[in-house]
Amino acid sequence: MELFEQQGVTMELNEQERQLIETLREWDQLGDYRLTIEQHGEWEVALQQQGTKRMVRGTGPTFAEAWDRMDLAAIDLQVTSAERI
Repeated sequence: MELFEQQGVTMELNEQERQLIETLREWDQLGDYRLTIEQHGEWEVALQQQGTKRMVRGTGPTFAEAWDRMDLAAIDLQVTSAERI
């Protein structure tokens, strides 16, 4: 667990929660994206850049395991000139 402190608020974050925050900051530069977190017996986490086929998904018995099963490195976050049009 890692302590995160900002504006007088302290939160205890595990590695996956910290990575989630970092990923959201990175993806914010890309424009529209959808993050889905569902828990129906098993956790499912999916992150997709809207208007493209770029998507990663992970499932597991815990949020941490579902997050770890997403292959974020498989998505090239560079926006091509064709996608800008």
